[in-house]
Parts: sequence; C-alpha cells; structure tokens
Amino acid sequence: MLFSALVDADRLDTESHGTLSKTELRARHAAEPLEMTRLFERVQAEMDAKAALDASNPQSINALRRQMYASALSHSADEPGFFRLTMPTGGGKTLTSLAFALQHAHQHRLRRVIYAVPFTTIIDQTAKDFRRVLEQPGEFKVLEHHSNLEVKEKKVGEENQTTASDLATENWDAPVIVTTTVRLFQETLFGTRTSQLRRLHNMTGSVIVLDEVQSLPAHLLEPTLDALQFLVKYAQCSIVLCTATQPALNEELGFPALKNIRDLVPNAAFYFDELKRVSYEFRLDEATTWDDLAQELKAEPQVLCIVNTRQHAHYLYLKLGESVENFHLSTNMCPAHRKRELEVIRTRLKDGLPCRVISTQLIEAGIDVDFPRVYRALGPLEAIVQAAGRCNREGKLRNAAGKLIDGQVIVFLPEEHKLPKGDYEIRESLSRSILHTLKHVPEKLHAPDVFLPYFKDVYARVSKAPPVKINGQDGQPAELEFHTAHSRLHFQQVSAAFQMIEGDMMPVIIRGYEKEKVTALLTTIRDSPRKSERQDAWRALQQYTINIYAHQAKKLMTPQDGKPPFLTPVPELVERASRLQVDPPEICQWPETAVYDPKRGIVAEFKDDLFTSL
Repeated sequence: MLFSALVDADRLDTESHGTLSKTELRARHAAEPLEMTRLFERVQAEMDAKAALDASNPQSINALRRQMYASALSHSADEPGFFRLTMPTGGGKTLTSLAFALQHAHQHRLRRVIYAVPFTTIIDQTAKDFRRVLEQPGEFKVLEHHSNLEVKEKKVGEENQTTASDLATENWDAPVIVTTTVRLFQETLFGTRTSQLRRLHNMTGSVIVLDEVQSLPAHLLEPTLDALQFLVKYAQCSIVLCTATQPALNEELGFPALKNIRDLVPNAAFYFDELKRVSYEFRLDEATTWDDLAQELKAEPQVLCIVNTRQHAHYLYLKLGESVENFHLSTNMCPAHRKRELEVIRTRLKDGLPCRVISTQLIEAGIDVDFPRVYRALGPLEAIVQAAGRCNREGKLRNAAGKLIDGQVIVFLPEEHKLPKGDYEIRESLSRSILHTLKHVPEKLHAPDVFLPYFKDVYARVSKAPPVKINGQDGQPAELEFHTAHSRLHFQQVSAAFQMIEGDMMPVIIRGYEKEKVTALLTTIRDSPRKSERQDAWRALQQYTINIYAHQAKKLMTPQDGKPPFLTPVPELVERASRLQVDPPEICQWPETAVYDPKRGIVAEFKDDLFTSL
C-alpha cells in the first residue's frame, strides 16, 4: 500500500513538472468536499421520481422495492465493515446498493465507491445507468474501467491530449468507479506491475460493492476474503456483498474474515416470498432431446431457453430454424451484434410479437428482459435462479381472463450434457442433487436459505487456494501454500497463481459485422495524430471483438496442411506499430472471407475440434 502511494506520488509529481495541463485537468475534476452527499441526493431524487410516478398507478412490487431500499439505508450509519445485501431478482438491487454505498461513505467520511461486477457483458449498462443518475452535463463522476483492448503506444512527436477519464483510469482517483472483479482483484489487489499498483492506495477509504458475489471463483475465495479483510482492517473500507442468491459466506463455514457481517435487508426471506413471480418445473429423470425441445419451443410465442455452452446454443438454434421470430445470443457474437439483437428482442416482447431466444448464460445477469416462459438447462443452482429472473420480471403476466399468474421456469436435463470442467461442473452436480430433493416441492427454490447447504458443499469441495510455484533454495522448482507464499513476500509468484479466468484470452476483431464502421475505426487508430480520437476509436472497436483462448488463437494463426493461417494480424495495427517502431498489439482479425452469420456470429466452415469448440 505504501509502495503504491509512493509510485503514484512520483508519477503525479513528474506530471506536474512535465505536463501541467494534466495536473490542471485533474484539479478541475477533483472531488468536492461533500461529493458523496451530493451524489446520494441525486440517487434519492431518482427514487423519489419513481415513487411519484408509481403513485399515479400503484404497483405492489414497487412498494416492496422501496421498503428494501429504506431498510438498506437505515444501516448507512453502522460502523464500517462487511455488509450483505440479499434481494430478489428485480428488487432494485443496483440502485439500492449504490445509494447505501454513497450514504455510508458520507456518514463515515469515506472518499469513493468502487462497484465491481463479474461480467464484461453487464458493465456497460451498469456504468450507463450510474452516469444517467449521478452525472450532469459536463461532469465526470463515474469512471468505467475495463477494456478488452488496452494498447500502450510510444509517443513519437504526437499530440498528448487526454481526458479526465483517462487520468482517473491511471490511479482510480474518481468518486465512483465501475470495474470488473478481475480488474479489482487479479490486477489491482494481487497485481504487481507499477501501472496496476498506482490504483491500490486509492482504494483506501472506499465502499466496495461486489455485485453477483456468488460468481467469485470458489477456489480463490480464501485469498479474496483475506484481501478484503485487510482493506476493512487497515484501509478504512467497507465491503458490500450483493446477490439474489447469497452464498453461504460466514465465519462458521471457515471464512473468519466475515465475522460479524451485517445484513442490510435482514428479513430477505419475506421479500423473496412476496416477490415470487414464477413457478418451477423440474424435468431431470431423463434427458430431453434437442429435437423435442425445439418442437416445444416452436409452440411458444414468447420463450427464452438458456443452455450451458456456445455449442449447445448454436445447435439448438439450428433445430429451432431460421426466422425473424427466432434469436440466438452467445459470445460467438460481438457485443455490437448482441446489443442490436437485444434491442429487437425487447421491442418484440413489448409489442407482443412472437420472440423465441436461445442463449448462453450471458443473459442471466444484468440483462433486463421479461419472458412469460423460460427453459434452463440443468446447471449451477444460482444460475437457475438467475435465469428465473428473466421470467415475469415485473409480475404483470396475466391469463386470458385478465388474472395475474406466475411465469413458468422449466429446468431440463439436455442430451449431450457436457459442462465446463472444474467449478461449474461441481456446482451442477450439487444442484442436481438438491433439485431432486425438491422435486415434489419446487416452490422451496424461492427461499434464500435453500442456498446455504448448496454453497457449503461447493466451498467444501473447491475453496482451497491454489499452490504457489517458486524457486526453492536449491534452485529447484517448489510449491508453497498460497497464504505462506504471500506472507513470505513472493508477490510475483502469488500474482501468477491468482487467476480468476483460466487461460489467457486474445481479442479477435470481427471485420465482417458493420464492415465499413470497423474499417473506419481501424483507419482512425492508424492515422489520427490525436490521442483522444484514437482512444475513442479503441473503445468503439471493443464492440466489434470476440475473445478466444490464446492457445486456440495460436493454432488458428498457424498454417495447417499447407493452408494459410485462418486468423491473421490486423494490417492497420501492424502498419502503425511499424511506423512507431514498437511491437504490434496481440490482436488478430476474423477473415472477411469467413462466415460471420447475421444470427449466430462466428460459424465453423470446416471440421476441426479446436475451431468448433469456440
């Protein structure tokens, strides 16, 4: 922590002497004395506006949301430490957690709120929502810090423009930061590069909100919670663990860091029962074939089916058939493509038009869609409940007679039930066992305490921290327990062991989707002398990339059987790197000659196990 402060102070001092314009820009956007108070007032104004709107047509679900919001705020004066916010899906968790964090920061003179989400698929929407509520024209209050494409460029006599956001990205000096759990833990708390360390000291005096906390990798929970405990004990931080499926994280289950954790909504079970909007049906005794499932989906005018892998989504969509009424969503589609499809899906749902969607798990968290009927392939218990959050979300579903009814969630065992190995597979196995015990009482899945034995078993099986590889005293490879290696200051080796995502990823630019726009962005990156224009182009280009494992990319970039490589370097980036005399970024492109399907995204054109596993 001290080294972080020293590194940042050194960089800022150098900047003040060499680039006064940056120092002045930082000063213009420095936090005001009552920053947290003013930002909370804006959230409260948003909630008051919603309450006024609801008054003209009162909805019981909105009254319950306001009760949970008030309950959380009533704890804002509590002493800093660990807090737990358990709210049903659709209960308003995002704004409630933000409001608590800001008010708690005000009460205890804390400096900022750091809001961490597990999925890059939802961070854009979260940051957009926060800006809409917290920022006024010309203001910079919310830093969105994540990037699949971060390229350091050598300055060669070019303009050195920058923005308040660029500067805050360097050291997290902003009132509200929206980032990913990977960036928060793997790159900041356990990172070792000086560019990462600059952010660490500015985490002091923060309220750190961890959204969808059940998604934290179980095998890293012990070092993760130890790091959070350090921040609470020595860095004046408070931690808020948020989810609709709160994991059994408490002292009794072997997590001493969570001693005396406090619930912001103590009577959560009441709200889960009151906000029950779906009924469950379990089909687990025998597998459902893709053909039978497709026929059943065809009979539904509006339906969502979530499967566990991209291969399954691809295959089931083909069984469902090409139609303007049918949709496919997976990370085989670039973000811009997915976003456009979601806009069409939401419009069709709103207008009552036929809409059948086959999706991977990407739709389960933070994606606001509302279907009357949802199918979910057997998977982790928390994923099933998250899937149910896309069903009858507002509780407005009615039958032909106009009576309010529950949405339907069908959990089925698919044929070829292949799952991602490791943590996901273990969670599915435990989920299957619990669902069998609930076969005749599926309504019990609505109770939050059903997750206690489930998560207890998950952590008992996979919560051991990974060993840390070091060079022994004799120069030979050796291993230490994670905690021991950390306490002996093997920071680089500990950082290498703390991997939240297994395997390095490589971004692949999709030139076949909105080709002219992608080419224009790459041309800007290659030719523009203005740093701000290039940075804007990089950010926009993220919407036209997919990520694949580096080992997959390496094979696809290698000539096979006399054929040229399938993936190739990006010419514009290679040309720019050559001009600057630096190595080109590790980014490749999907060939324009290859299929990029308007519904399915990247599509295999040849037989190759590696390729089709994408």
